[in-house]
Amino acid sequence: MKSNVDIAVCVCTYRRPKMLEQLLLSISSLTIPQNANVTLIVIDNDVIRSAEPVFEMFSFKFPAHYHVESSSGLDLVRNRALEEAIELGSNYLAFMDDDETVHSEWLLELYNAAVRFEADIVAGNVSYLLPKNVPKWMHRPGFFNKSPLKTGERKDVIGAGNVCFKLDHVVKFNIRFRSDFRHSGGEDTFFFQELIRKGCKAIHCHEAISYESVPESKANVDWLAKRSFMYGFVKARRYQIVLNSVHSKVYLTYKYLDLYLRFQLEKLFSTVTSREAEVRVIQKRSRINGFMHALKGKELRSYDEIHGN
Repeated sequence: MKSNVDIAVCVCTYRRPKMLEQLLLSISSLTIPQNANVTLIVIDNDVIRSAEPVFEMFSFKFPAHYHVESSSGLDLVRNRALEEAIELGSNYLAFMDDDETVHSEWLLELYNAAVRFEADIVAGNVSYLLPKNVPKWMHRPGFFNKSPLKTGERKDVIGAGNVCFKLDHVVKFNIRFRSDFRHSGGEDTFFFQELIRKGCKAIHCHEAISYESVPESKANVDWLAKRSFMYGFVKARRYQIVLNSVHSKVYLTYKYLDLYLRFQLEKLFSTVTSREAEVRVIQKRSRINGFMHALKGKELRSYDEIHGN
């Protein structure tokens, strides 16, 4: 019977070598939890292996593996990471996005929180580093950074950037990232919601810090509107999957009308007095449009464009 716990740190990447280099540099300095075996798994979703030279620059103090997932898609590359971690016999998997860097005690804090709160999923604290020239309002919650949660607080919306979770429920219920979200995004939030529906306890850990550098191509109103459109699309798509076909159509029509009417009433009785308020209106409108886009059965390819390098 083994006494140590095995943790796979997984990075999925696609043609962002400079950002990947910064992430791997930060991972190389990680503090390893006591009685833990750590393995790094890098999954490159680029058939020309653009991440391989970056990976080979580093000598890690723990085993590290590089793999190529030649089929393009968010679900495919994340599922490849799952399969590699499960094949290694890992107890936990910690995901990081390739546009982030981590604090040296990031993994230690995630694991300690999982043990302390007997949690199956622990989501860390992502701090967004915005360009210097952005307006002050863009730093406020609702644009990039979120309202802070306390460590141990329950969390039901979780992404795959800065998260650690047990693999036992993944194996038991054969839960995987779904192809419905292959190019739109949202495959990660649906995955973790499936785990939560199966009884997994998900919490926040404020001390497990990662940093995401926001490029100029994202730090603008157009991108915020596109992301809101994607959020609306993904929300509708989730309803379509969870509900049966008849109930789905009726309920989604109701939800769309509810969102649309609420939005119109807010516009009617509010006076937009600042650029921040104006952008929040744009975000709400975009979310409703994204919801309708999915309702019409259309597709969305949010991740065709690469931000950063």
